[in-house]
Amino acid sequence: MIARILAVLSIPLVAVGLWLVIRQVRRPSPLRRWTPVIGLVMAPLGMLLNIVILRQAAPGRAGWLAGIVGVLFGIAWDRTTRIEVADGRLIARRSVLYLVLWGIAYAITQILTAVTVASWVSAGLVSLCFATGTAIGM
Repeated sequence: MIARILAVLSIPLVAVGLWLVIRQVRRPSPLRRWTPVIGLVMAPLGMLLNIVILRQAAPGRAGWLAGIVGVLFGIAWDRTTRIEVADGRLIARRSVLYLVLWGIAYAITQILTAVTVASWVSAGLVSLCFATGTAIGM
């Protein structure tokens, strides 16, 4: 019951946060040493938090496979980032589609948590594993 309440409450919060991040990522931004670390830490942290809260619906092997495929997809997607030099600084023009993908996967997981049984929630977590793998691969 608590997982269902948290799922419903988290959807608007994540939607607003995702919208703010998308606005920021769409702008060309200077690359800093810590820039890639944010996605490498936050995406798996969010996924692990979901798995801990939704422990009755652990994704298992399908989640690992989806995560590995997501990493490969993320590596390929990363090739679309344009890097320029301006005023002696590296500037990146990144695509926001992976953030949209992650947001959709997260929303699917939360909606399934709120309205269905554990086996369906597990399917939502598999999609979140793929999206997290994509973020890691980038």
